[in-house]
Amino acid sequence: MFVANAKSLFTFRWQPGRDLYAVLISWILVVAALYTATFIVGSEVWGGMGYFLVYAVITATCFGVAFPVYWTVVVRKRQLSDLGITTRGLGLSLALQLLFSLLQYAGTLAKSGLPSLERFVPLLALALTIGFFEALFWRGWLLLRLEDAFGAVAAILLDHCSMQPIMSATACR
Repeated sequence: MFVANAKSLFTFRWQPGRDLYAVLISWILVVAALYTATFIVGSEVWGGMGYFLVYAVITATCFGVAFPVYWTVVVRKRQLSDLGITTRGLGLSLALQLLFSLLQYAGTLAKSGLPSLERFVPLLALALTIGFFEALFWRGWLLLRLEDAFGAVAAILLDHCSMQPIMSATACR
């Protein structure tokens, strides 16, 4: 069993399909919108709300979540579980999120204090939106479609390369 799993893990295949074209279109939209949010809009427009609107609403919600969900459920007529959205392990996941949130709070925000409510609400919304966006778009959408088309190892390498423009843009910010 182990040998069969290891063999399938390292198997390379070439099976691009229409899902891969949809992934490419959504990736281009996400990268272009993240570039726009970071370099064109910036964090100072409307007190940071411009950045929030472009990043959280347009990029994460529309291009990163709605597009993959629409493609998977409406166009391909598949279940949300094809994007990794299930209730399996939900209790453990929520408990771990609460634990890590408390540790993060104790390590950073407790020392500097919480921002005012008018600044905290957009930050909280941005954090929740981006967390869900990253899990669904990068892992549930992009990585799984790449794995279907090319195999696990190739998918991991391509996924890593696909994130380079985003990591470069945010590092320059």
